[in-house]
Amino acid sequence: YENIFALHGIELVVEDAAMREIARLAHERMMGARGLRSIMQEMMQDIMYTLPQISTRSKTCTVTQDTVYSGIPVYS
Repeated sequence: YENIFALHGIELVVEDAAMREIARLAHERMMGARGLRSIMQEMMQDIMYTLPQISTRSKTCTVTQDTVYSGIPVYS
């Protein structure tokens, strides 16, 4: 995901709390490594769709713990 964002000139930052929440969800669903990937794909799908529009006004996309559930990252 970092490479895809970099192609659009945006730095992707995933906070530690978000990574822990993704791991917790995968563990809760008893999904392992594939679960981590599945949760990330689900969360990032809509975000990546808007990359061309976001790249004109933002340089950083931060995934927070809230982003894991809402799908809305913090742009700056």
